[in-house]
Amino acid sequence: MIEAHFINISRVIAKEIDRAKKSIHIAMYFFTNKLLFEKLLQKADNGVEISLIIHDNYINLREGGIEFQKLADKDGTSIYISSKENPIHDKFCIIDDCTLISGSYNWTLFAENKNEENIMLLQKEDSEQSSNSSINDIITSYMSEYKRLTSTLTPIKNIPVYTRNEIDEYYTMDGKEYLMHDMIFEAAGLENKERASKLAQEAIALNPENIKVQIQAAELKLIPRKRLEHSIGIQLIDDKFLVLIKRGSFLPIENVGHTRNAKDDQTTLSSYLYYGEDPIASQNTPLVKKVDNNPEHLRTVIYGLEKRPKGEVVFMHTFNIGFDGVLHIKTLPTNSKWADYVIDPKTNKRHDTIMSIELNLNEINGMISDVMENPTEEIPF
Repeated sequence: MIEAHFINISRVIAKEIDRAKKSIHIAMYFFTNKLLFEKLLQKADNGVEISLIIHDNYINLREGGIEFQKLADKDGTSIYISSKENPIHDKFCIIDDCTLISGSYNWTLFAENKNEENIMLLQKEDSEQSSNSSINDIITSYMSEYKRLTSTLTPIKNIPVYTRNEIDEYYTMDGKEYLMHDMIFEAAGLENKERASKLAQEAIALNPENIKVQIQAAELKLIPRKRLEHSIGIQLIDDKFLVLIKRGSFLPIENVGHTRNAKDDQTTLSSYLYYGEDPIASQNTPLVKKVDNNPEHLRTVIYGLEKRPKGEVVFMHTFNIGFDGVLHIKTLPTNSKWADYVIDPKTNKRHDTIMSIELNLNEINGMISDVMENPTEEIPF
């Protein structure tokens, strides 16, 4: 049997899920339809094997969205999450190894209520009937592909959840990424190296802070790679040095580190920046920038944090260095509000929250060096 559906697709899918008796295998780029998810939970409770692949994206994993952890906690279920670097963009479902649902349709309310979408519904019948053998072959091929996809992933038992603050951050970082990658791959196909380099740099200019695109361009030999000669990190409250980009790293590069509030009811975070290799932060060299012709020790500082017990507020520190040698730093409290500024009651002076820092590392002697055309490994500590 073959059917094409263009309207009320969610209802069609729900009906087929209701019929499942043994297994449901789903590869779905976006999945936010809670009605379909509840049906999967019911089937899992009835002993049906559930296997699901979704993409690592704030649309799927946002706070307040589908609680995928509920499914992960049930027996006979497996959840896989494809990475941002290697997204699995498929949209298909196989039920009991004999029903296939495939098409343009993501399992979202946006797809159901806004987009023009389609699915094909194929069901196996008697394989001895030659008219149906092609349908059987197609469903078998999809099942083989599903097994191949899951063989490249690891089942996730603790499902991540993105907070609102992280959602805003990821949206900023990923907004133009599709177009940028498309231009990079176009550049890689050009025979003229000068034109290829120019196109790659045009792509990067769309969002210079998107280091993932720069890394792709470097791997395709479209932009030069350099090397960092000193570790860069932040000072923790006990004067420990948290390295966020290590010495010997090839540029461009991006790294993310996390810290927590170090004491109860902490309302201000202040993180000074250093470079060097000593585990004691203050024994390293401060990262400074001239402000009004005076050197200023760089730091991120966040005021007005919510009062929480020690260890409950999580800070995400994103460090990246582009092929141009410019360091970008952003510190974001992932689960706390903050204030844009505070007024000192003693001096009546305003102090601004500083969450982002930019510094050209080429201005620091010996910080960045050129490397061979095809670097294969980092230098040791």
